[in-house]
Amino acid sequence: TKKGVFRARITSTNGDLDTIDTVYNLSSLPQYANPVQIMGLAISSTGDILVGADNTDPIFVIRNGTAGPYYQGLLTKPAGEIVWGSARYIYVNRYNSNTNSPTVDPSIRRVMKIITESFGAPDFGN
Repeated sequence: TKKGVFRARITSTNGDLDTIDTVYNLSSLPQYANPVQIMGLAISSTGDILVGADNTDPIFVIRNGTAGPYYQGLLTKPAGEIVWGSARYIYVNRYNSNTNSPTVDPSIRRVMKIITESFGAPDFGN
């Protein structure tokens, strides 16, 4: 199974997709290639893609075709859902339904509020 960030144009109201393009192939980052579980992502107003994973450095940023750890060595794994807040904050849920841990230690913070360098991308959904 390929791991990465991909995009495709939606070509019909049925959800049919055009050709799938690779935005970033995770195999080019050995620390995120295998067996890392991708758990969430968010896009900034500047086009940076923040990807949450179950990894030692749980969030990495893809910026201008280059990827690397976000706040390397400071965040604790895993990084599940990533949600933009107001101003320049993201909120990261450290546990979600994909986490294999059957119990959650109540002394560990579940949600992290992280200051970022930019705002979230505008939402054009309905």
